[in-house]
Formats: sequence, C-alpha cells, structure tokens
Amino acid sequence: MGSRVNEPYTQHSAAFPIMYRDNFPAPSALPLRPRAMEMLQNYVVNGELVVPQHYVFAMGDNRDDSDDSRYWGLVSAREYCSEPR
Repeated sequence: MGSRVNEPYTQHSAAFPIMYRDNFPAPSALPLRPRAMEMLQNYVVNGELVVPQHYVFAMGDNRDDSDDSRYWGLVSAREYCSEPR
C-alpha cells in the first residue's frame, strides 16, 4: 500500500487553482470520460482514490498540463504492462 509523499517543490503553472486537477479526487465540474467517471464513483473512499488490485493510476510528470488517469480513468495492469505482439 502506498503512502502520501510530501512534494514541497511542486509549483502550479496556472495563476488560479483548478479544484479537480489540484485537489484530486475532488468532485469535478469538468466533463470527464466515462472511465474517469466510473473511477470516481466506484473507487473514491473517504476522499481518497483507492486503486484496485491489477490496475494502475497513470500520472503525468507535468501534472498541471497532463491528460492522465485523472481525466481518463484507471488502466488495467495487463493493458499497461503488456508488450506489443
């Protein structure tokens, strides 16, 4: 099980906060893809996202401008780790 990481070096590029992006998994007023809506409905417990076994949450390294799991949902580990055939 993971733990929260202190990241004092994080700097947001926007001059204003975007609640969903900056306080994930805060409720979203943004239109989200169906898998992201399912993720929020089924896997947020007490304000924290609980990633189920065999899934990954993919976070972009440029979090202010990344289109990542916050917006398209969880990815199955099988899908994420499979090699092209």
